[in-house]
Amino acid sequence: MIPGHDAAPHAHDQEPAEILVRYVLDFVGPLAEGDARLDSVGPLSEGGLRPRIPRGRALDVAMGEGRHALLLAAEGFHVTGIDRDAGAVARVIARARERGLPIDARVADLEREGSALIEPGAFSLVVNVSYLQRDLLPNLRAALAPGGWILFETFTVEHPRVSRTGRPSNPDFLLRPGELRACFEGLSVVEYEEGVFPTRDGDRKAVARLAAFRL
Repeated sequence: MIPGHDAAPHAHDQEPAEILVRYVLDFVGPLAEGDARLDSVGPLSEGGLRPRIPRGRALDVAMGEGRHALLLAAEGFHVTGIDRDAGAVARVIARARERGLPIDARVADLEREGSALIEPGAFSLVVNVSYLQRDLLPNLRAALAPGGWILFETFTVEHPRVSRTGRPSNPDFLLRPGELRACFEGLSVVEYEEGVFPTRDGDRKAVARLAAFRL
């Protein structure tokens, strides 16, 4: 199982979901030069192959304050981050400049422009945390280059019941049981879990998490 991280229940205010990202970055180990889609060293739960993430382009969906975008840029990815909050995007740009990290941070409304912004087959890594836009899921899947990974975590329909805040509560933004895995059927799923987990502030959250790659 993916080690539990302690994201708080709001996309822009969350604690960094770095464990989910770090899990895959550390799991795949040092990258080979050139074409490094797969390396048959070390077992996985499915298939017996050890996939590697090329340090190519990464997409951070609804990036908020850019915690994942900055982490990925520091790891050598060419990061595109999208969020509709112009203030948050401006802060990401400023922090990236301070650290000398190249990030393509864009102000855009994913609900209106997402399908046009996300290029098919362009990304070696897609990260989506604490955000659910169902009509965008096919675009996120199509955005993966061969060998590309998707890391996805967001709230399930159990969340309003187990969290003291009760938010988010709109079922449009909550995953149904098994929905996340079904949405990415056909990808090679390395880890998947769905359940209730503690948060750093003493609350609980109900989420589904997936780490998968495209052959």
